[in-house]
Amino acid sequence: MKEDYARIVVSNLREEGVNVDSYTHIAIIPEEGCGGCISEAEHFFCENVESDIFFVFTKIRSRKELVLRLGKLLERENVLLDIEQRYVAKKEEMNIYPILIDIRTDDEYTWLFLEPGMSYERILEQFEK
Repeated sequence: MKEDYARIVVSNLREEGVNVDSYTHIAIIPEEGCGGCISEAEHFFCENVESDIFFVFTKIRSRKELVLRLGKLLERENVLLDIEQRYVAKKEEMNIYPILIDIRTDDEYTWLFLEPGMSYERILEQFEK
């Protein structure tokens, strides 16, 4: 299931014309679910928006509220607002927490839930284990 979801995300992004190969990770940030986790993920986004991560915001309740919180950062090339909810996972528990997908290896995608307070460097260490 984990790898299937990651492949679906990558495939959908390619269909939308995103050059996925220019990124190392994809962050899926749901705007519904665990409130503290979402706040932390938005902080992670603000801290890492200039990195090689592609960000997808999904399950958006209010685009206006999201823009008020994150502003012009949402207009960057590495950000997608999933208005059509193409990136919502079939398993609901996967839609509650932000997810980071490692796409550095074409034949094997892995992912993990973004944990509160975890730096990008620490997350990369988790992928190396």
